Amino acid sequence: LQVDGAGDVTVDSVGALTLNAGSMTNLTVTAATSVTDAGALIISDTANINTSVAGGNIDLANTTDSHLITTLIANSGAGTVDVDTNAALFLGNITASAFTADINGALTDTGRLTVSGLTDIDTSTANGVVTFNTNTHSLNTLQVASGSGDVLINETDGLTLQTTTTGDVTIDSVGALTLNASSLNDLTITAASSVTDAGALTSTGSVSVDTSAANGNIDLDNNVHTIAAFSGNAGTGTIDILELDDLNLGATTASALTISSAGNITDTGVITVSGATTLDTSTGNGNVDLDNNTHALNSLAVNAGTGTITVSETDDLSLATTIGSSLAVTVTGNGDVTDTGVITVSGTTTIDTSAME
Repeated sequence: LQVDGAGDVTVDSVGALTLNAGSMTNLTVTAATSVTDAGALIISDTANINTSVAGGNIDLANTTDSHLITTLIANSGAGTVDVDTNAALFLGNITASAFTADINGALTDTGRLTVSGLTDIDTSTANGVVTFNTNTHSLNTLQVASGSGDVLINETDGLTLQTTTTGDVTIDSVGALTLNASSLNDLTITAASSVTDAGALTSTGSVSVDTSAANGNIDLDNNVHTIAAFSGNAGTGTIDILELDDLNLGATTASALTISSAGNITDTGVITVSGATTLDTSTGNGNVDLDNNTHALNSLAVNAGTGTITVSETDDLSLATTIGSSLAVTVTGNGDVTDTGVITVSGTTTIDTSAME
């Protein structure tokens, strides 16, 4: 089919449809066995294509970076949807077994995406922002390369995510989140049932994770990450982190906190842990400096190697096995300092509970 300079084009029923280069206002394909392109399409409004009865593929990616489509709506049932455009694209309802979009601009949702397999998005050529949080989607695995563009996501259930961007990644809502190897600036997860890693994360900004509504665990210790700053609220869940370099802890809440770092561990927020806090910087003999704020810890075990340990605590603190070149603990309220493990300090140990009434 080739149509030039048309208004609305409607195809009620067709077998395998090939679209040559053409221009129109709207394209509606109500029922086709498959759709493919053989030329550049200019659709000033909406392309609405349905191949769901046959489960046929919708392939609009053969003419690289040539299509100009304002909005795409597609239902391929068990088939795949591929689209390649030379400008920004709005996505209406998309249903497919796999969805691939190579967009020379921003990609924005105005409908719901339901993709049972891989969703592969590339807006890196134009550093396009990927906005998938206008609606709540049902994706399985999402892979995004956006250059310096931000990525915004709202997901109805579990999601596996991989990002390559120097922009920020924000996830408003998600079920169980698995993070594949990713690079990004800030990562903000506002609400997740749990978070785990399946690859190394590189964040040049801050990572903020909240699983408190579900009391889900935040498990980032399956791989070694490069995270400059971390804050997390797991409610009664646990937090585990494996870090390559220095780690700055913002406000953090959990039932247990375990961190292994090859650099220093410092605080910029209050750390509240109802159970055990276990910190290991011995690989790089990093300092553990938790005295910029006053924390509410229960039990603390630290192996700093030849690094120093400094802690400010609001009340009782139980010291488990602890190793460092110096140890300084200050209790700012009514609290005792007790031991449940061997404390080995090669230099000075200073314990201050003088604030106790």
